Amino acid sequence: SLRNTLRGYRGLKCRHCRHCEVMGNCCGPVAATADLGTPTSAGVALGAAALETNIDLQKRYTWQELFDIGLVSKSDLEQLIEMPEVAPPETFEAGPADGRAKVLAFVRVRPLTPAEVERGVVAMEGIAEVSCPPGEPQVAMRNAEGNAIDGFEGVLGPDADNKATFDRTFASDIDVALGGGTASLFSYGYTGSGKTHTVLGYGDEPGLHTLAAERLLEGLGKVEDGGELCLVATACEIYSDKLYDLLGPEKVECTLLMDERGQLKVQGPSETQELGEVRPGLKKTGSLAAAPGEKLGRSLKVVTPTGLRGMLVRTAGDLSLIKSTAVAARCSGTSTEHDQSSRSHALFRLEIATEAVVAARNELGRKRAFLPAVKNAMDNIKGRFFMELVDPLSREDTTDTSATSGSRPLSDYTFKLKEFDEPDGWFKHFAMLKALDAQLFDALAEVEAEVATAEAVLESALAVGGERVGGQIVLVDLAGADYDGRDVGEGVTKVTKKESAAINKSLLALKECLRAISSASGGPKKAPFRNSTLTRLLEDAIAPGAKTVRRNLVSHSTMLVCAGPGDAQERMTVNTLRYGQLLVKSASTTKAGKKRGVSSKFISGAKPGAGPDKPWLKKKAGGRAGEPE
Repeated sequence: SLRNTLRGYRGLKCRHCRHCEVMGNCCGPVAATADLGTPTSAGVALGAAALETNIDLQKRYTWQELFDIGLVSKSDLEQLIEMPEVAPPETFEAGPADGRAKVLAFVRVRPLTPAEVERGVVAMEGIAEVSCPPGEPQVAMRNAEGNAIDGFEGVLGPDADNKATFDRTFASDIDVALGGGTASLFSYGYTGSGKTHTVLGYGDEPGLHTLAAERLLEGLGKVEDGGELCLVATACEIYSDKLYDLLGPEKVECTLLMDERGQLKVQGPSETQELGEVRPGLKKTGSLAAAPGEKLGRSLKVVTPTGLRGMLVRTAGDLSLIKSTAVAARCSGTSTEHDQSSRSHALFRLEIATEAVVAARNELGRKRAFLPAVKNAMDNIKGRFFMELVDPLSREDTTDTSATSGSRPLSDYTFKLKEFDEPDGWFKHFAMLKALDAQLFDALAEVEAEVATAEAVLESALAVGGERVGGQIVLVDLAGADYDGRDVGEGVTKVTKKESAAINKSLLALKECLRAISSASGGPKKAPFRNSTLTRLLEDAIAPGAKTVRRNLVSHSTMLVCAGPGDAQERMTVNTLRYGQLLVKSASTTKAGKKRGVSSKFISGAKPGAGPDKPWLKKKAGGRAGEPE
């Protein structure tokens, strides 16, 4: 590579562009003209005259010698001389311990709906009929033999509404967000189990999203400069492993990209401009032009991303727009239970910020958008040095080709310089390219200085806001699990199969990530965040490392397993509870009246002989009740 080829350039002494000492002060006149804008004919002629004593137009040059005479851009030399040290790879490191388990699992059993009662649906045997009081064994389901699915942090029965659910499962984590950390809650369950009702509410009953926002707003205060803290709300969905922004008049597709620092960014619709339009000085000098008769090798477009569209929230009433927009735009379909089943994961985020922080972030994004375009322009100049000053058709092999076969490195060839009509045409053209290269190098330095200034403004705004700025809550309404073979039946479309595959893949990835973080028995040692778009998007929230945006802050995660009580869904409910039980360390099989003394009020009249009819609740050899086969 170019970097390995030119390592000998370290420590060079040329004051202007640090070329090899063989060049003498050849680039002094050229560098002087670069500061004046367009290279002048007098300056180019002066630089050309300085070159003629060092370059022989009739000589054949090796690949190394082409660089020795200066056919390399200034940016490459600067990079070689001041080559940064390679940073060690980042290791996985969870947030600091604060005495709480990193992942808590709760169960919520919804009541039967009026439609189910009308159809004659009854509650299944053994399902929890009332909430389990704190401090007592948290048993979600028990069969007639006494085998239980238990060990959860809490079990809420049909008697618990959204407010009671919030107080029991998520209210205590609001202080984490107010301290600058992240509190996340995942609503998981079989289709029709009440996940969306729990997160967003229904009718006059507020959901956890509104209740959490109200509690956050109550805890916010004023910052030192008299400004006010507020919430920035965003909403997006993941459908078939693609990301969509749900806020705004229409749903738009977004992408996940890594920035130059390795941080994952959500990029929405972008504003695109030509570099020459926003930097007319570079266009005027010809620094952005391609070689005569050639096309630009790299695009010179300034692409300014927008990220997820957000709205400022100062009162809980401001969230009504999010609720109505997200529900209307979200993908839904027909399942075995109802025709409005969510077929996508919806992610609702509330972040503590100030208007100054929001404005500084937007300005930093606009400034950073110039960097790729200017660097692409510099790459184009690098290509022009070789294409316009070296004759590629003059290439001759200097090695024994009989001993080797296949492609050959350029170091095995020699080249002649291109011929120009004018006697000093080559030298003038070389000096002109050097001047253009220096102008782009200065332009890059200017853009980098603007980016550094914008970063300093953002850091200042974050410091004024205090430790609460950046704290956030994340509520995820996961797609409805559907274990009915809907992806293999007759009349199933390719879209349906793709939906089911994407949902199952992401739910499995999320489960494995949470198991790794919670150190649950049998969980993976390393969280597989890259296995799905959902987990990639949530990595910085549920497991912030020391070098991520969240900077190793406290992170609490809660899994709320939603279950329907209907007897027709018994197998699906058991599978749902199994999923949540995999996150629990203390789950165990208990016998009625033994060890834990579970009260019979949590059991809905189990009948003798019912156990053998429910093999999925039987205890496996060497395992626990409800454990996946």
